[in-house]
Amino acid sequence: MHLSFHLFNSSESAVQVEPRDMEPIETEEWDTMAMPEASHEPVMLQEVLSLLNPRVGGVVVDATVGLGGHACVLAAKIGPQGRLVAIDKDEEALAIAKENLRPYAKSCLFAHDDFRHMDKILERWGIDDIDAALFDCGVSSYQLDHAARGFSLKNE
Repeated sequence: MHLSFHLFNSSESAVQVEPRDMEPIETEEWDTMAMPEASHEPVMLQEVLSLLNPRVGGVVVDATVGLGGHACVLAAKIGPQGRLVAIDKDEEALAIAKENLRPYAKSCLFAHDDFRHMDKILERWGIDDIDAALFDCGVSSYQLDHAARGFSLKNE
């Protein structure tokens, strides 16, 4: 399996770790897509779409799917012919992502696991190659706003 990684954060430009040819893509306004009600706004969405360049029928992994914000847009881009593998170790967030990705259910596979096991997850579903992978390693307000989740200092 060959993976190409692109690293970036909100204060820097994208850094391409391994070169790969990218075709520019035309993106419709993502806010006109069916976005989940219980979600956070995906950050740097245009940069993610530009770097991952999801194509119709492609195989994309969202290794930290969270509530599914980026995943909804990626699933819309790859269409029902594609495959979106959604991974998250937070079972509650994954359940919300499943609900939010319901319109794209035919193209989605969900794994309650850690992305470090991505090779085994893909192997389990017979996926040998992927076109793109997203690792959004930040925290969301959903995690921080709920003290019972163990992330919040707000109520300490």
